[in-house]
Order: sequence, then structure tokens, then C-alpha cells
Amino acid sequence: MNQQISSMLLPLRPVGVFFARFHYLIFFVIVGALVAIAILTIISITGGSSGPGQTVDPAAQNPTSATSGFDKETIEALDRLSAKDADTNTSLPGGRINPFVE
Repeated sequence: MNQQISSMLLPLRPVGVFFARFHYLIFFVIVGALVAIAILTIISITGGSSGPGQTVDPAAQNPTSATSGFDKETIEALDRLSAKDADTNTSLPGGRINPFVE
């Protein structure tokens, strides 16, 4: 029984010798390939399908959409805010200015 098993495994012996000799190399080649595939997959996912000059947002394709109205409102609000800040007197306090110096 034992001889039958060993005689059946005799053709597989060169394959076993090959893997015993090069198992480190095979491991690192497979791991390197998997890392490269993972990096390429992440790049393709984060890159999206739009190239330079192409837009994904449909509102960005139409300059008269709601986003331009939002921008105008924001600019007006910032102008009002800066107008309120311009009236105040900004002067430094007397004495010690730097809290880290004694």
C-alpha cells in the first residue's frame, strides 16, 4: 500500500523540489502582483471616469444654475460681514503681548 502511494507521487516529486527551492520567490512575486493590482484598482476608483476638463457635476456644466446664485449670496454675506468688521478699532493691548515670554 505504501509503495503504491509513493509510486503515484513519484511524477510530482520535481514539482515539490521546485516549490521547495523557490517558495520565497513565488510568495513575493504573488504578493507584489496583488499589491500592484490593489493600487491600480484604488487609482481607477478614485480617478473616476472624468478626465481633465470634464466635469462630473451636472450643475457645474450650466453656469446659470443654482450654484451661481448660492455663490452670489455668499459673496454678499461676506461683504456685509467685512463691512461690520471695518468699523471696529483694532489695537493691540498694552503690556505683555507674547504669553510665552516672561
